[in-house]
Amino acid sequence: VQHMYQYSLDAFNTFLQKAIDRTQESEDVKERTDRLIASIRITIFRWVNRGLFEDHKLIFCCMLSFRLLQLRQLEEYVPAHFSFLLRGPSVPHLAE
Repeated sequence: VQHMYQYSLDAFNTFLQKAIDRTQESEDVKERTDRLIASIRITIFRWVNRGLFEDHKLIFCCMLSFRLLQLRQLEEYVPAHFSFLLRGPSVPHLAE
């Protein structure tokens, strides 16, 4: 990990508070929670992505996407598809 990518807790708290302040309020707790989660994710993503070297942005996006898929935070997660993305196609009994 590049030493340039060490973020301070104070900086994180600043962006977290910005995300909370920008989130539309709601009387419904579930709706408010969903809005907060979405706002915090995109705010922190933009903050981190802005500070990355261009060569590392795709790696970061892939790692984040894979983790969200594993946690079932994205719409559809198929373990076989995830395995294919990580390992590529497998050919059983391939002669050497």
